[in-house]
Amino acid sequence: MKYKWYWKILFFMTLASCVEPFKPSVSLTSINVLVIDGFLNATDSTIQVTLSRAVSVTSSDSSYAESGAQVAIQPDIGFEYFLTETSAGVYTGKTIISPANKYRLLVTTKDEKKYSSELIDILIAPPIDSVYWRPMPDGVALYVDAHDSEQATRYYRWTYDETWKYRTPYYVYKKWLGGQLIEVPPANNICWKSESSNEVLVYSTQALKDNSVSKFQVNFLPMGIQKLSTKYSINLHQRAINSNIYNYWQQLQTKSQNLGSLFDVLPTQIIGNVHSDSDPAEIVLGYFSGSTVTSKRIFIDTLDLPHYLQHWPEYYNCKPDTVFAGDLSKAPDGTLFFNSWNFGGAPAGYITTNTYCMDCRLSGGKTTPPSFWK
Repeated sequence: MKYKWYWKILFFMTLASCVEPFKPSVSLTSINVLVIDGFLNATDSTIQVTLSRAVSVTSSDSSYAESGAQVAIQPDIGFEYFLTETSAGVYTGKTIISPANKYRLLVTTKDEKKYSSELIDILIAPPIDSVYWRPMPDGVALYVDAHDSEQATRYYRWTYDETWKYRTPYYVYKKWLGGQLIEVPPANNICWKSESSNEVLVYSTQALKDNSVSKFQVNFLPMGIQKLSTKYSINLHQRAINSNIYNYWQQLQTKSQNLGSLFDVLPTQIIGNVHSDSDPAEIVLGYFSGSTVTSKRIFIDTLDLPHYLQHWPEYYNCKPDTVFAGDLSKAPDGTLFFNSWNFGGAPAGYITTNTYCMDCRLSGGKTTPPSFWK
């Protein structure tokens, strides 16, 4: 899982029960707060820790990932386990994680500053009852129902992975390459693309008589979006959290709304479970937690949607353009064509458009379906 919402400070304003981020009107220019997000998945024994530096809402700087750090997990019984930086600022590993043990996160940045978390328990997540969708006037809403009959937790958090199949409006059948017009098999007009969630989705049943989650919205797909053009799948992951983690996100949301900026309240009011060992006065954001994880996947076929939601996604700049046969030599090398027209029995011209309108891979997809696809 990739927690991109940590890397832009506006995502700290994310509403705990909504997928719409709160966007402050302030301008932040000089921010260098370390953000530590770590999670132990006791179901598949994976560990992921993301280190970054909080940056301005309007910043286009991509250097916020905290690379080159030494990151380790320390159980209360046993030896430290060191993680590997698999991408900029993201540290991962896989080892046995036992609910019988407690764990601490240890971080040493490349400038030799040391950070650590409190010891945490591994919580037990209840199963997901159902994941389902409902048509809305302007799109599709996705919901989750769950309950915990064992009363192990009253605080829930969800993340998800989504994958969708899509097609380009046109497919390639010829290509101008090396001064020749060559045949191209129409194999790159159907793709699958995946993304992971970046919203904070938490919920508490503490004030309810029944420990049940009913119709909690986890995602919304607007009408006409590419994800709904052919077939869509969401794999929802549920974890248990404790009251401290839940309150942490609630405080961030509340203080940000009241005062306009997260940094108006950072020094005292917003407290996670990570801190600086090198400088106790240093502000550190984030939380280290652990839980088993339960998951459930569903598919949405576009043909199952109400007719008014069955829209072809809006592709911009896909206006066809003709290259006359006599002008082919002037076409840029690699030009793709999706059709031709004849005059007097011979090709008179070839029709092209922007390449991403003909080759789905240029929109970030892959032509091979994932193993779970059906």
